[in-house]
Amino acid sequence: MKKKRVWCVFMAAVIGMSLAACGGTGAEESSSGQGGAEDSAAEEKGTSEEGEASGLTGGGGKSAEDLHIVYVTPLLASDVWLVSKEGFDAAAADYGFTGDWVGPANIDVDSMIKQIEIAIAEKADGIITCGLNPEAMVNVMEQADAAGIPVVLVNAGSDMEAPYFSYIGTDGVTLGEMAAEAVVEKLDGQEPKVIYVGSTITNSSVIDSTTGYDNVFQTVDGYENLSLEENNDDLATSVNLWQNLFTAYPEVNVCANVSPSGAVGAAQVAEERGILDQVTIMSMDDTAEVLDLIREGKIYGTMSQNYYRMGYQAAQWIVEYWTEGKVPEEKVNDSGTILVTAENVETFGESLRDKNSWK
Repeated sequence: MKKKRVWCVFMAAVIGMSLAACGGTGAEESSSGQGGAEDSAAEEKGTSEEGEASGLTGGGGKSAEDLHIVYVTPLLASDVWLVSKEGFDAAAADYGFTGDWVGPANIDVDSMIKQIEIAIAEKADGIITCGLNPEAMVNVMEQADAAGIPVVLVNAGSDMEAPYFSYIGTDGVTLGEMAAEAVVEKLDGQEPKVIYVGSTITNSSVIDSTTGYDNVFQTVDGYENLSLEENNDDLATSVNLWQNLFTAYPEVNVCANVSPSGAVGAAQVAEERGILDQVTIMSMDDTAEVLDLIREGKIYGTMSQNYYRMGYQAAQWIVEYWTEGKVPEEKVNDSGTILVTAENVETFGESLRDKNSWK
């Protein structure tokens, strides 16, 4: 591991990896025999702006009970994504549509693309998904648009250069800034020596969140960005990673995890090495294990994203489009973020499900 990477080098690496990831997707391979027809259809419909859904015809006139909406999640049984499913299921109960919850057991963009292609082939009335790799998903998004299917992106992909109906998710830059401000206060004058760990460093939400952290830390004397690593949001990978990172960077005092498994792994290894009092561990998301470790004082805090609202409102907007011809007032919508520490760990969840608090 090379010590003290500068931020500009990191961002260049991210861009390079994003382009490489784009070039090797299963979606591109599966669409190679029909690309010409799809390209022609896209040209006929036209896209006036990046992300503008150009293949939709206006909506309205359908009954909610006749609608079929497919939610393609990046993680089928993840705690946080199951909260989004809870919101999705609540919308189905309120409006009466048929909802399917599908996706891979582990993060796999190719698998997500295949599930979206199946939903298109089955003529779903709407698709909800996470734009984990915007470049890789452009082709399938264009297919959905050509088929007249509204797609709502949740929590990643708002900058996708392909048609989509709407977006709801966390403002990643704001999240990172909020987290960094809390860490700076906790450090109380110490110079931040930071290691970042995210699920994948090509994930736009990881890029945004680490950028937000960096925005704040750059204003603090003595800040060093020691390393950025990825763990595919896997605990075993995280434990092995932090074992190596704590050895390579003994000066680290901030573990900035844009992944819950990263924080859990950092806490586990730090406890084994007896250095919990030397590091401030931050997490992303409010998984049960992360919340327990906050209660125990082993993780300082986590940034809770409102996955319930993402699942509910994404479905709501699709229903309102088909039944009333309505579209969301804003193309990109912030679902909100809450900093969770030992002070509010028992009470923060109440506001996440309060529809009256959503703006």
